[in-house]
This record gives sequence, structure tokens and C-alpha cells, in this order.
Amino acid sequence: MLIIQSGAGLAFTLFALQIGSSIFRATSDQIIRRTEINIRTIIICAIYEKTLKLSGQSSIKFTQGKILNLINVDAEKIAQAIQGVAGVYATPIQIAVAIYLLGQLLGYSVWAGAGALFFALLIQGGMIGFFVKYQRLFLDFGDKRLKALREMLYGIKIIKFRALEEFFFDRITTIRNGQIKALKNYYIVQVFFVGIIQVIPVLMPIVAFIAFSLSNGSITAPIIFPALSLFNILFQPLLVLPGSLASVVLAKVSWDRIRDFILAEEAEPRVESTFENTPDAPKDAAIQLSNATTKEENALFHLRHITTSIKKGSLVAIVGPVGSGKSSFLSGIIGEMRCIDGSMNIFGTLAYCSQQAWILTETIQGNILFNNSLDKTRMDAVIEASCLTNDLQQFPAGKMTQIGEKGVNLSGGQKARVSLARAMYQDCDTYLLDDPISALDAHVGADVFKLSIKQMLKDKTVILVTHQLHFLPEVDHVIVMDNGTIAEQGKFKDLVAKDGVLANMMKHYKLDDDEDKPIESKLKKTAAVVEDTGADKNGDIIVEEDRNLGAVEGKTYWSYVVACGGYSYLVVVAITAILAQASHLLTDLWLSWWTSNMYPNLTADQYLRIYTGLGGIQVFFSLALNAAILVGGYRSAHYYHSAALKRLIAAPMSFFDSQPIGRILNRMSKDVESIDQAIWILLFLAIISTTGLISIVVLMAYVLPYMLLIVVPLIVLYFYIIKYYQNANRELKRLESVQRSPLYAHISESLAGIATVKAFRVEKRFVQRQRTLMDLSNTPSMLKLLGSVWVNMRIELLASIVVLTLVLIGSYSDIHSSQIGIALTYAIGLTGLINLLLMAFSQLDAEMNAVERLDVYGNALPQEAPRSYDTDPASDSWPTKGAITIKNLEIRYESRPDFAVIKNLSLNIRPGEKIGVVGRTGSGKSTLMTTLFRIIEPSLGNIELDGIDISKLGLKTLRSRLQIIPQEPVLFTGTIRANLDVESKFEDASIWDVLERIGIKEYVTGLPEKLEAPVSENGENLSVGQRQLISLGRAILMQPIVLVMDEATASVDAEADKLIQQSIKTHFAHATVLSIAHRLNTIVDFDRVLVLQDGEMVEFDSPHILLGRSESLFSQLADATGAANAQLLREIASKKAASSAQK
Repeated sequence: MLIIQSGAGLAFTLFALQIGSSIFRATSDQIIRRTEINIRTIIICAIYEKTLKLSGQSSIKFTQGKILNLINVDAEKIAQAIQGVAGVYATPIQIAVAIYLLGQLLGYSVWAGAGALFFALLIQGGMIGFFVKYQRLFLDFGDKRLKALREMLYGIKIIKFRALEEFFFDRITTIRNGQIKALKNYYIVQVFFVGIIQVIPVLMPIVAFIAFSLSNGSITAPIIFPALSLFNILFQPLLVLPGSLASVVLAKVSWDRIRDFILAEEAEPRVESTFENTPDAPKDAAIQLSNATTKEENALFHLRHITTSIKKGSLVAIVGPVGSGKSSFLSGIIGEMRCIDGSMNIFGTLAYCSQQAWILTETIQGNILFNNSLDKTRMDAVIEASCLTNDLQQFPAGKMTQIGEKGVNLSGGQKARVSLARAMYQDCDTYLLDDPISALDAHVGADVFKLSIKQMLKDKTVILVTHQLHFLPEVDHVIVMDNGTIAEQGKFKDLVAKDGVLANMMKHYKLDDDEDKPIESKLKKTAAVVEDTGADKNGDIIVEEDRNLGAVEGKTYWSYVVACGGYSYLVVVAITAILAQASHLLTDLWLSWWTSNMYPNLTADQYLRIYTGLGGIQVFFSLALNAAILVGGYRSAHYYHSAALKRLIAAPMSFFDSQPIGRILNRMSKDVESIDQAIWILLFLAIISTTGLISIVVLMAYVLPYMLLIVVPLIVLYFYIIKYYQNANRELKRLESVQRSPLYAHISESLAGIATVKAFRVEKRFVQRQRTLMDLSNTPSMLKLLGSVWVNMRIELLASIVVLTLVLIGSYSDIHSSQIGIALTYAIGLTGLINLLLMAFSQLDAEMNAVERLDVYGNALPQEAPRSYDTDPASDSWPTKGAITIKNLEIRYESRPDFAVIKNLSLNIRPGEKIGVVGRTGSGKSTLMTTLFRIIEPSLGNIELDGIDISKLGLKTLRSRLQIIPQEPVLFTGTIRANLDVESKFEDASIWDVLERIGIKEYVTGLPEKLEAPVSENGENLSVGQRQLISLGRAILMQPIVLVMDEATASVDAEADKLIQQSIKTHFAHATVLSIAHRLNTIVDFDRVLVLQDGEMVEFDSPHILLGRSESLFSQLADATGAANAQLLREIASKKAASSAQK
């Protein structure tokens, strides 16, 4: 006790206590932060696993955008609340001890201060309800924004084709404005919430000291400064408590959202049947459906009373008109549609090939392996069977070539064959193939049918959905679907003989007399052109994510200042921060002068009034500082999202081809969220901790000038340690952002291909992959945690040395106790202040990575050509004819300047001509069409439309005057009407007229909401054929002078195909039509046919002339469809030529 009672003993005892406190605090912080990471990991893993189990109805409610927001924002909010919870449970003990000790000093006067405190806390408690309200609104708008953004990114190509960038920019911006409004209200509440936090430290001592002075008549330094230290101890948990409670309440909002998702209805698990539990099933059955009625919750119709038995080893074809239920038949088998009546029995394993091929951001080999181990013999066999051998020879890295997201560097036919190869590699019992041949030309289609379906899968059960009716003589069983039911089924010969539905469909086909004759290809195999690729010579199309190195540049901080308001913002924040801290310091100094009676002429009442006035000034400037920072935060939130989105939507397709969508979404969600809700508060904490530290140095220089001999070197050492730590922390934050992108890309891709994942029953593989990526993204986070513990220990040690030195000097000096008291009061708070400063600056430096990354999007993204020029022709004056002249056209990709996709192409297309474009899959057909829209800019040569060089036009001017019906139809969330008329330019009568012309008026009329019937995300509640017809309807509404059709009839039946061809003749009679086609029946009566091979024009003449030449490539393509059908093609071409000659 004698040692403790001495000055040195007290100094070293205090030093030991502070060191012990640091150790315990570091240990606690490490446990809390580790728990945060674990909680976030558990939540994200649970959300991902749940996405693989959602039912159709749940998929409507929880869109892909909402799921991504749950992962990006809500999981983080819950994890952050762990620290809030930790701040709550220790608070009661600290408050009780501090109030007890204050009571020993101030007596009952302490309750005056405590009353002011509890009144302030009561007001803060009332504010929490507003936090919940605006946070929920903010998150709901965030869901909508991410959904719209994701939809835009997946449909970016068609958006550019149709010049709809402004429309989608306005659509997303409108949603963002709603989110910003919620954020603004949230900020307003924050101003008062944080203001009260700052008022409490001023108000409590003032009220308590006034009460003590009034009741006791005088107040002395031995009472004031221990009381101030105790008030500071009391403030720490009290300052944390409201924020902790707020974080817990906000986490509750996120928890409710995640809980609703986790408890959402799941799809019924597909159970493989056995003959033991289904004794009525034939022993040779692979699939047996008995009076099965199925319903897909997000579809606009369902299957009814399906009864069929499919034998093991049989080849079954499913045919029928658009929207008849062919794809839904397969969806029912793989479990995507619930069986609500009857029974479905599946014997054995399934492989599934979706109608729109699902391609992973992987190598070609990786896509085929599908996370399986490599069997080289089998790999080579499936590549050969899917006719990919010649394509791979042309790829820069063969089968190890990296494929971009959604297969952007593959042609439609190549994607279909990679998907088919994946299915075959799995070696399952039953193969469900949803029209994979429609994307292939006649030659490749015939080879794939023969090598894959007839040979490699000859001992397997194969169910093939197809519109290629000339393959039907080769199958064992035909199922004809119509309006969700089986119209008829049986052997092909029997169905044709009975003159039923199939016989009627076959009227448009002419088959060989020898129906059992296998289809052989007569075409010489040619190498494919790598379609739409930006792959470099090593085969990598995916560009590594940019990551800055070294310190965050000053221009990044200045960029944020400019976004907040520029110089005026900087000046206002600086002045209010200085005045707020100066008034705080002056208030405490005045208290010191009061106790030492520095101004004898002043009465106690005057001292008290001045003390109270200084406190009021401190509150005013503190509130002004809060408001200034939050106004800046609001402006920056608006600016960065708007700037990034504006340049993002105007980036060229090559950018989107090389960037996984998950990576872009990561930047536009996580980084935007950092600016919305993290940076402003870190900036606030950095400012008040910096001004606080400066005030301590100033105070010590005033009270004990020679303390600077200790303090200044320690501050230098402190900044050295901080700099050392910040370098590591900053790079770890950057790594964390980069490592997070593959995780989000995997999740985003999984959401797009859930049906395929479920069909193959590879959920466990995908979950394992997600967990691996999760661990990789957590590694930098864990290192950041350990780094913060390391630096905190060292910084707190330096602060403890300052306190030790101050107490030792104060014990043996003759300085007035009031001055030592205020210096010691500030010094004891130095540890907490330095911790706050360290946390604020290190995290601010790390979070500025979000500004850095969004600055790249907002200022450095490559941009397409301008949208318009003043010299652009008016819409009614150009184009008027549709004459197209191509001169010496050559197309090369920037990353592969040595490889020409289109070579020296020159041709003239007359106004109103109907031109068919054919060639082997990957021959450059789609590349040529995209060049017409300037999606790709030519390397050499030019294209003229009605005498105007299109390279001299603004992109919006050009693209809005053309129309395209793409190979893969894209619909957006909304209604049928909105998808036909995105910009609401047409009356309902015009839309109904178009629906009648494209043959789906009766279908739409039968829907309860008619034109307002909802279209779900990606149009998934409509068949691909229906989506294609709606794309045709859009084109008819727009009445373009030039129409491009990229395999527009690949996903429709013969009857709908006939309707489309009739539309071309009637609705586009005067338009120039360029049609890429694999179905030669659709272009054989066109004016001319352009045949491409290896990116070169090999033929360009009328179909009649080309079909009359045996050596013609077009003639060989016709022969590949079968002798009888080839003869029919020649007859149609001959009639067309005779008709044209008469005209």
C-alpha cells in the first residue's frame, strides 16, 4: 500500500493497469472479429445452399438481384452487429461502477447529470425506429437496383443493338434515386443521433457540476478532475451503446430478410425410383409418367395429364408448336416443375442440356469436365462426337482456351456443342437434350446427330426436343406436345400414317423415301472461325481484375472531396472541426481556470455561465460538423453510382466480354455500399480523433512544455508504426476486394444455371467450390484482423508511456493540480483516442479502395463512339432505301491482331433485298452482323448504308434505325406489353395487331392480365420460342428499313417458322433483310444467299443458281438435309427464280 500511495507507485500501477487493459481488449477484439468472419461465412454459405433448393414460386419472390444483395449487404450487416452485441453486454457493469465512483465524489449531484444522460438516451431510443424504417427502405431499393443492374448486364448486347442505353440508365437511376432518398432520411436521423452522442459528454458534467456548485457553494480541482476522468470512463460505453443498439436493430432488419429467404419454399427433391417401390412400372422403363400434372410456379401454363413410358436405351423425340410444353416436359423430369397430380418415376441418373446453353467462365475442358476428374480417352471421344475437334484447332489454346461468361467468345453453335459434350462426358443413364441442334448448320447438325446421339449415346436413353423434323425417321418414339398435353405419341411411321397432328406438321418437310437411311454429311469439314472472341494468344478472354498497388493516391482522396462538394466542402468541414475541438478544449481549460480561480474578479456564477456558454458553442459546432460530413456523404453516394453507371453502360462489348458479371456486380454493390454507409462515418471519426490528438499535444505544450521532449518522438514513432501497418492493411483490403469477385462470379453463374446443376445433381460440387472461394476471400480478412491486433498493442503501449511520464512529472513538480489534472484527464483518454484514430485512418484508407475502384468505372472505362453527332441525318430522312455496300471489310480483335475474323469482304446489297447468310458454325456470320451495328468496329474497310459511311454516325443514330432479332432472345422483367414496346411508343391496338400477326394473340388473350401479364426475370416463364416471337413482334412494331435476323427461327416449330417467313414477305416487304440461317428452308426463297467460310465470302448469288452447282457449298449444305428435302429446296428456289423473272 505504501508503494501505491507514493507518486511513482501510483504511476507504475496505472501503467500496469493500462497494459493489462490493452491485452484484454486486444484478445476480446480478436475473438469478436474472428466471430464476425465466421458469422458472415456461415450466412453466405447458407444463402448459397438455399438458392440451389428454391422452388419455382420462391424463385419469383427472391430474384437473383435480391439474393446477391442478401449476400453483399445483409450478411455484412449481421456480422458487423457482433461487435455491437459485444459492446452491449459489458456496458451495464461499466456504467454502474462509474456512477458509483462519481457518487462518492459528487454525492447526489451525480444524478442530475445521469438524468440528462438518460433523457438523451431515451430520445436516441426513439430514433432507432426511424433507423429501421429507412434502412429497410434502403435495402429494398438496393434489391431492386441490383436486380435491374444484373438484368442490364445479362442483356447488355441486345440493349446496345436496340440503342436502349439511356432507357436502362434512367430505369436504374430512378431506382437509385429512391434508394438515395431513403439514405438521405437515414442521414438526417444520423445527424441528430450522432449529435446527441456529442452533446452527452458536454451536458453531463455541466449539469452535474452546476448541481454540485449550487448545493456545495464551491468546486475544487481534487473533485473536478477525477470526476472528469470518471465521466470519460462513463462516456465510452455510453457512446458505444446507442451505436451498438442501432447496429443490432439494423442487423435485425437484415436478419428478417435472410430468415424469410432461408424459410422460403423449397423444390421437392427428385427421388430416383426403383422397381422395388414401383412394381407397376415395366422393367425396361427409364422414365414413366402416369397421368402426371405438373406446374412451374413462374410459368404462365402447366402440363396436364401426361402419360407415357420411355424405354431404356430408346431415342425419343419431343416435338410440337411454340409454347406447347416441350421444354416443360424436360423441366418436369429434372424436378423444376412440381408434380401436383399423378406420378413421375425416374429410373437412373440424368444429364441435361438446356435450350439456351449454360456456359461457365472456365476453359472449354473445364466446362466439359463440370468439376469431374479428367479421363483423357473419354474427353477426346466426346470432343470428337460433338464435332468440336476442328473448332479447337482454331482456338488459341485448344481445349484449354478460357471461355468468357455465358460463352461470349463462342458462337451459338459452339456453345450448344460444348453443353452437349458436357452432358455426354458425365456418363449418365438418361440424356435430356433441349433442342441442341437448332443452333447448328445442316452439316454440323447432321454430324452431331449421327456421332453424338446415334453413336456415342446409342446404349443410353435419349429424350430429344427438336424442331428439326427431318431427324424423326431416325428416332424410336415420337411424342407430340400441344398446349401442355400429349397430343399423340408413337412410332414415326404410324403417326404420319394416321394423318394426325404430326402428319400436319410434316407437310412442310419432304423426307427421303428410305426413312431408315442414316443421315450422312456430304460436306468437307472446314475449320471454324472463333466467333465473337477477344481471347488473347494464350486463350484467356477474362482479363485479370485491376488492382492498384502502394498507397492510396492523393487524387483518390481529392476525388472524394470533389464528389462531396469540392473546396467549399473542405473549408466548411475543416473550420467546423477546428472550432468544435477548440471549443471543447477551451471548455475544459475554463473548468481548470475556474478551480484555480485564475480570474479573481469573476464570481462563481459568472464562471458557471461562461462554462455553460462554451459548452453550448461546442455542441453547435459539433452538430455543424456532423451535418457537413453527412451532406458530403449524400452527394458522394449520388455522384459515384451515377458516374460509374453512365460509363459502364457506354463501355464497348469487348469490356463486358472480358469481365465476369459477378465482378461488375461486386463493384457496383459492395463498393457502392462502402460509399453509402462506411466512408462518411470513418471520415467523421478520423477528423474528430485527429483534432482530439492535436488538442492533447497543444494542451501538454501549454501545461508541461518539456513533455514535448517525450511526446514528439513518440508521435513520430507512432506514425512510423501506423505507416508500416497501413501499407499492409491497404493491400489486404485490395486483395479482399479482388478475391471477393470470383466468389460473386461463381454465385452469379450458379444462379443462372440452377436447373442444370440440379439436373446433374452436382449441388455438392458447386457448394464445395463456393466454400473454397469463400475461404480464399476470407484469407485477407483474417490477416487484416491479426494486423489490427498487432498494431493496437503497440500504439496503446506508446500511449501508456505518455501517461506514465506525465504522472511521474506531475508527482515531483510544483505545477498547479488543476493543470496536471486536466493534462492527466486528456492523457488517460489518449489510448482510446489513438485506437480510434488508428481504426478510422486504417479503415478509411482501406475503404478508399472502393472510391479507387469506382473511379476507374467513372473515369477510366473504355467508351464506345459518341451516341450522336450534330451532322447525323434525321430519322425520317435516313435510311429510306436500305442499300448496303461493304468495301474491303476486315475485322480483327485488339487482343489478337494477327487473326482476321472477317477477311477482305466486299459486296453490294440492293434496297429491299432479302439476303440469307449461311456457313459452317463459327464461320463469321454473327460477327458480320454485329459489325453492321458497330458492336465491333472494323479493322479495315467500311460499310455504307444508303450512301452514308456508318462509321461517321453516332451509335444511337445508327442502331436505332436498324432492328435485330437475335439468336438468343432476351426479355426483361416487366410485362408482355413492356417487352414489346419498351419505350411506350405504341397504342394497345397496334400491339394486339402485332400479336395476331406473330400468332400468339390467342395465347395472350387467355392470360388473366392480357398485355399486362408479368414476364419474370430473363423471361423464364415463357418458352424460348415465345420469347423469339416477341422479339419478332418488336421488330414489326418498329418497321425498320433494315432488319437483321440471327437464327431467328431456330427455336420455333415449322408452323411458327412459316408465319415468320410470311411476316418477312408482308411486314418487311420493302425492308432489306439479312437473315443468318441454319434452316435452309427459311432462306431458300430469298433473293440471294451469302455463303461464308473461314471468315471469307465464298459464294454470293441467288439460291436457284447456287443449288444448281454441285460444287457449291450452299448446294452441299442443302444435300446434308437429306436427298428428298434437298430436292424440295431446289424446287422452291426454282419457283422463286421463275417468279422473279416474270416480274
